[in-house]
Amino acid sequence: MKKVLIYASFALIAALSSCSINEEVLPEAKEPHFRGIMEMPVMSSDTRAYADDAYRVYWNNGDRVTIFYDKTYNRQYEFTGRTGTTAGDFERVGSDPAHFTEVDIESGFNYAIYPYHRYNACDYDGTLTVAFPTERAFDESARGIGASIVLVARAEDGDFMFKHAAGYVGFKLYGEGVKVSSVTLKSNNKEPLAGYPYVVYTDDDTPFVTFDENSDGVSQTTLVCDPPVELNASSSDYKIFWFAIPPTIFTKGFTFTVTDVNGGTFSKARNTSYVVERKVFRTMSPIEVVPEGGPDTPEVVPVTGVQIGSSTLALEPGETANLTATVTPSNATDKTVTWSSSNTAVATVSSTGKVTAVAAGEAVITVTTTDGGKTATCTVTVTNPAVPVQSVSLDKTTLDLNVGEDITLVATVLPSNADDKTVTWSSSNTAVATVSSTGKVTAVAAGEAVITVTTTDGNKTATCTVTVTNPAVPVQSVSLDKTTLDLNVGENATLVATVLPENADDKTVTWTSSNTAVATVDATGKVTAVAAGEAVITVTTTDGGKTATCSVKVNDKEANHPGDPIGEGEEEQF
Repeated sequence: MKKVLIYASFALIAALSSCSINEEVLPEAKEPHFRGIMEMPVMSSDTRAYADDAYRVYWNNGDRVTIFYDKTYNRQYEFTGRTGTTAGDFERVGSDPAHFTEVDIESGFNYAIYPYHRYNACDYDGTLTVAFPTERAFDESARGIGASIVLVARAEDGDFMFKHAAGYVGFKLYGEGVKVSSVTLKSNNKEPLAGYPYVVYTDDDTPFVTFDENSDGVSQTTLVCDPPVELNASSSDYKIFWFAIPPTIFTKGFTFTVTDVNGGTFSKARNTSYVVERKVFRTMSPIEVVPEGGPDTPEVVPVTGVQIGSSTLALEPGETANLTATVTPSNATDKTVTWSSSNTAVATVSSTGKVTAVAAGEAVITVTTTDGGKTATCTVTVTNPAVPVQSVSLDKTTLDLNVGEDITLVATVLPSNADDKTVTWSSSNTAVATVSSTGKVTAVAAGEAVITVTTTDGNKTATCTVTVTNPAVPVQSVSLDKTTLDLNVGENATLVATVLPENADDKTVTWTSSNTAVATVDATGKVTAVAAGEAVITVTTTDGGKTATCSVKVNDKEANHPGDPIGEGEEEQF
């Protein structure tokens, strides 16, 4: 037979995840890898490889792998090298099962799966289907980890690179007089731990494992111990029970159950999220196993109460906070709790007590103990984030007023959704102009004042300069001291005009005569008789055009001025 020589060496990175079951952190190591030179295609049956304390993988004589070589045939090959070595020969086992259809896969690539399973499959595009059995045999060997190490390989031109497709979680168990017949691991939220997930190589040659929505998966897997495994009594002398499962997130934790040879059981649960990563080995701190009905069955201690660290919580949308529940008594047997929100539109809460604010409002977060249904609450108030004032402006920046007038200024605070839009008003000179709390400006006396509006939030300001003048006093009327006047030719008389009101701003007037051939009038109101006849003298105010008149009658008799001699030879007329 032709053979395949496979070289293997790798180390695994361990991680720590906090939970009620404490974990140990393993030292960091190099990236795991397997390489091999293929002489001909190979295939194999239910078997496993093992890891030493440094988590290097070794092959055991008789280990079998499934190899797909340019076809979808499920071929099995068996390791014929020495147990405990990292390289050796694989020989072909049996013949190709007739029910597999021959389909070419991606040119130049071959695929392998360890351990062999009859349902291992390879699609034409290189997608692999890997078997994670619901039951596996525990093998307590020098290098045994007690569970199959699921490896997949992709090779080009016969050069294989094996990589882990599984994640690993181990339990360190001890217990006086306990003989284990099986250990079962179960997810609390039905995440698949067994079944037939798909494996796809990513661009960086990393296998990615997933159950698609049409794949059936089982939420538990069991290690069968045949013969039974007797535990040691000391926590420092534990035995590890490893599980190889698809990489997953236990969103609500997991439960493992130990069954002894007498049918007694011991269970322990972790009720918080737990991540199982590909190629990472994680173990829990040593756990004492005391099966129900065993010699040291612990007394059940009931829960008497529960408290939340804070009874109130203030958040803004998008913010989070972690609530902590304290179950009493501290030695209660079952301290698991559940969380709920009275209004998930306002705030949600996770299974670990993480509160996330959604929108403004109020919600009550309640924690309830599984044992006894004891509750405690925290009131969460969610408010929208503060919106500060950015600016303020006035509808007028200058203002002209007469004494006694008033006007209301309008302030605009931005942004329009600012939380505090209140303002205060002030005047730089209250003797000139005052301002009320609503922005009403009142002119007091002639002069100038600056009105300032100031926001309460941010002290933003805007100003308006106010100029105050005394109001104009218009002319209401004008009158003359005489409404009629008799004059002889050559005589004159001065009319007196009275403009009302007395405090009118503009009391100037103009004078006119309706017949200057009879009588004239100058700018002071002096009327001079020119010739016999009649004329009307009119006074007109400049402001308002108010008028008053005086009718003047001029006689043709000349005025007799004092001192004028009577002419000789003239007769005096009667």
